[in-house]
Amino acid sequence: PKYYYSMNRRIEKGKNIKNNGANYFGLQLRYIPDSFVIGKQNFNPSNQIHIVPTFGIRRNFGGNFNYEFRTGIGYGTTFGYDVDDSGAIFDLSMKIGFDFK
Repeated sequence: PKYYYSMNRRIEKGKNIKNNGANYFGLQLRYIPDSFVIGKQNFNPSNQIHIVPTFGIRRNFGGNFNYEFRTGIGYGTTFGYDVDDSGAIFDLSMKIGFDFK
């Protein structure tokens, strides 16, 4: 989920908010099961769970194009088989997209 907190301020300044062009806070919840690992020879993958609060910026340019930058730090853990490990998880994402509208 994402919470766009700068929409009203961008509207007041006359800036573009088309397709959610604003700053946001989000929460990444991920479950990665061991069944998605290809080539399990001599390797026993573990299930993973990640919880990462994020901050992001989404902007529009050139009509229907947009870019998004997201970063965050949170907690992740592995479980199953012989390995149980947990610690900090860093999330960094940069995207360029096109909106079909």
